[in-house]
Amino acid sequence: MQIATYVIVPLSPNTGVLEWVNNTIPMGDVLCDRGTKIGAHSKYYPNDWGHNLCRTHYKSSPVGCRLETFMEIEKRFHPCLRFFFLEKFQHSVQVSE
Repeated sequence: MQIATYVIVPLSPNTGVLEWVNNTIPMGDVLCDRGTKIGAHSKYYPNDWGHNLCRTHYKSSPVGCRLETFMEIEKRFHPCLRFFFLEKFQHSVQVSE
């Protein structure tokens, strides 16, 4: 696996222009369902909440309950980015004994 660097030109404290990086895949396309394409969350954790439900649940929670809401979401939305790396770079994985 190689790591590519890229340039970000800041325009303000919250915005900037990101250099286009060829041969890359947006993380959202890997993790989330897009049209008929099944994302990693649905593929590996079909009973988990979807990312839109998690976002809506968090935003609709009272400000004083945000930690509890986050903890609830954490139980229902499991990390799955590792599966992308295992699928795409399986030949690079080294197993230690």
